[in-house]
Parts: sequence; structure tokens; C-alpha cells
Amino acid sequence: MTPAGWETVLGGYEEAVTDLEVIFETGREVLDPETLRVLEGTLQTIDQAIRESQEALAQDPGSRFLGRLLKENMRRKVELLRQAAAAVYANT
Repeated sequence: MTPAGWETVLGGYEEAVTDLEVIFETGREVLDPETLRVLEGTLQTIDQAIRESQEALAQDPGSRFLGRLLKENMRRKVELLRQAAAAVYANT
């Protein structure tokens, strides 16, 4: 069970991530290989942090700290994907 309001947050998040990932995946060939390596590594790290935050929140759903931590990790992913999309556009 997710806390009230999470469905709305997750829906908007998932849509934004999907849209940005499409841009990133479609344009990855225009990025420098080192830039691509760094972006992919950072995304993996953020995804792991999101999974760990979700697992911890499932164990303690009332934790405001864990809720904020999950939201912050999700925000970081969206921001990194925005930067990746901007890099793709800048190189096309």
C-alpha cells in the first residue's frame, strides 16, 4: 500500500522519466562515449538509490524521512535525464 498522494506523484514521475529516456536513448549516438559512460553509471547509481528507498519505505511507510529521500532520488533522476536530453539536443 502506498501513502495517500503517492499515486499522483508516481504517475507524473513515470511519465516524465519515460519521455526523457526516449530522448536519451534515441540520441545517445551523438554523445561523446565518456559522457555516455558517466551518464549511464550515474543513472544506475540513482536507480539503485530509488530501489533502496522504496524497499525501506515499504518497511516503514509512515517515515517522512524515507518519503523525502525517495522523492529526492526521483528528482535527481529526472534532473539527470533532463541534462542528458539537453546534451542530446545540443549535439544534434
